[in-house]
Amino acid sequence: MGSPHTTAKNRVHGARSQIISAMSCLNMPASPITPNPGSVYLSQTDEMAKHAMEHLQAAFDYLADVSTYPTGDFSKSLADKIAKELITWNVIAENEKDRVAPVIRFLLEDINR
Repeated sequence: MGSPHTTAKNRVHGARSQIISAMSCLNMPASPITPNPGSVYLSQTDEMAKHAMEHLQAAFDYLADVSTYPTGDFSKSLADKIAKELITWNVIAENEKDRVAPVIRFLLEDINR
């Protein structure tokens, strides 16, 4: 089993991959570890269960990113792309992009407030 990693650019795909890895861990043969006195949780007594928890934490990290609305450079880039699409659909004129994109960016960032 590999170490969990959170470097995938597509955060939803990354979360899915980590959940699949956690499920794989839980379907492996038991691999008991010597528990500390007072250990009551499966992740404290079995290596595969412990490893599954690491993959689930990585999945939660990915999902935390997904639930955050765009800000900063990403919101600017997204606003520019939306403005270009509006031009393509003839919703706005080419010369209106510089006026419309900042408004879209403001709206995207305002969702977080």
